[in-house]
Amino acid sequence: DFDNTIVRCFGGIDESVFPAGSVTRDLYEQAVNNLRTAFTFVGHQESSRQAFESLRVRFGWHAALDLPLVNLGTPQPESDIVPGAHEAIRRYNKWDYLFYEEILRRFPRT
Repeated sequence: DFDNTIVRCFGGIDESVFPAGSVTRDLYEQAVNNLRTAFTFVGHQESSRQAFESLRVRFGWHAALDLPLVNLGTPQPESDIVPGAHEAIRRYNKWDYLFYEEILRRFPRT
């Protein structure tokens, strides 16, 4: 479940059909095509309050005035992260990193 999950979700790619390590440029392009043709909005977790507000205004939602903050925690200190973890995550999720850059181009953070 940690192998290019964003590309799998946007591309409709099931891990049972494409096991870990099998996401290719073609599957990435499928996800990008879906992003371009099937989505009018993509919010960002980093700016979830602004994304929620944008949706609230767009759809005329009146139920909530603000998105509550939940599940807050303290980030793990950099010194506690296993050496090489960032590099391994980037290597095994290279298509997700590229896809996120595409998301930012099409749907910049607000």
